[in-house]
Amino acid sequence: MGASASRTRVDSDPVVLERQGPDVAPRQPGRGSSTYGRALLAVAALTVVLGAGYAVVRFNPWIEDSGPRPAERAQSKATTRERRAREDRPATGSVTPTVPTPASDDMEGFTPYKAQGYTARLPEEWEVVQDDAPQGDGRRVTKAVSPDGDSSVVIDTTPGASGDPADSAETLESGAREDPSYERRRFGRVTLGPTSGFEWAYEQDDRHKVDVLFFTGEDGYGVVAEGPPARAESLGSVARTVAESVRSS
Repeated sequence: MGASASRTRVDSDPVVLERQGPDVAPRQPGRGSSTYGRALLAVAALTVVLGAGYAVVRFNPWIEDSGPRPAERAQSKATTRERRAREDRPATGSVTPTVPTPASDDMEGFTPYKAQGYTARLPEEWEVVQDDAPQGDGRRVTKAVSPDGDSSVVIDTTPGASGDPADSAETLESGAREDPSYERRRFGRVTLGPTSGFEWAYEQDDRHKVDVLFFTGEDGYGVVAEGPPARAESLGSVARTVAESVRSS
């Protein structure tokens, strides 16, 4: 009995030593520290700020996506159209030859022509079917036709006119664009000897036309060569040669 009791006490001793008492709860590191509390408060405050910022951006009607507002987008498109129009039309005063033009003393194949207020050269063997004919609006027109009757060149004179030939070309083209068959081929400045002109080449109704516009003396001129699209290159040469030959008299 005595030995058994002694063993019982010895066996129970480790249990007594390991217990720390029923009222002592295990302590988790850091939970009770002031640093941990401050960290929790900082996280909560940051969450509130971020949530409020999102609500302002998400539901404010004056704040849209990262892109521009409709009015700004429309203005941007209009600015782009204006920039492209300026690129299509060279700056006033600049001279950009489209192709070299012949000198007035080297016009083989062209014969002298004289009208009221100017002299010029027309293609040899082309028949003059209108000879400086007055028009109802004050213009005067000379027209020559090729031997096969499929090509022509016109000198259209507007007395007392001046300005920038590019403006005249833009005005004329605005009307031509209303025709679905219209297609622009060339639109730019050209050098006509001592004169700066503007060349507008296009196709319309299966015909190729080259209109060279310029001002010289006190008048405005438009030289228009017209014919089949297959003759586009020669028509351009005829229009530029006749236009370069015009001299006020």
